[in-house]
Amino acid sequence: MSGVGWNDDAKLITMDDDTFNEYIAAHPKDEPYINKSIDMYEELVVICGNDQATRSFSRAVANSVVDVDSTSVDAVNEETSETPPPPRIVEDHSISSEQVKRGRKRRRDLNSKIDLLANKIGDLASTISRSRNRNIYFELYEEVMKCTGYDKYELVKAFDFLLANEIQTRSFLARDNALHQIWLENFFELGSS
Repeated sequence: MSGVGWNDDAKLITMDDDTFNEYIAAHPKDEPYINKSIDMYEELVVICGNDQATRSFSRAVANSVVDVDSTSVDAVNEETSETPPPPRIVEDHSISSEQVKRGRKRRRDLNSKIDLLANKIGDLASTISRSRNRNIYFELYEEVMKCTGYDKYELVKAFDFLLANEIQTRSFLARDNALHQIWLENFFELGSS
């Protein structure tokens, strides 16, 4: 299908305006994902792999994006002076209520599995975030303990205060050793301990 692409640098699905408008008219729920960067794409690749859907879950992009109706085919045939194809014979494919129930159950099962996967991805994202914070906390502890003129007990009080105050932590870590010393002097003078 023309007008659709992938921007590997920005990690987003791209569509030109005409294709986008046509696609979103048919699939309005997909709008938040088109021409917008995919958050945490690299983490998702680690979790899910770089695979594509297979079997019943796969569809060609053209099949999922645009359904051509007979009026547009007739318009093309008139423009090209071709004889339109003979009409298709449509067979009756009536579905029993039992088949409908099984289809609904399969969709519920699939939705349940998707919800479970979404929760697991959320848990993993939280774990990744906590591990990044853990690195900050180790760095903070090392920087506080490097300071001189205070006993370990006082430094641990300052460290505990900083742990409870993210903005103060980031500010403290952005400073050099001399400014760490000044921060600690102010901290203990103000009685924040």
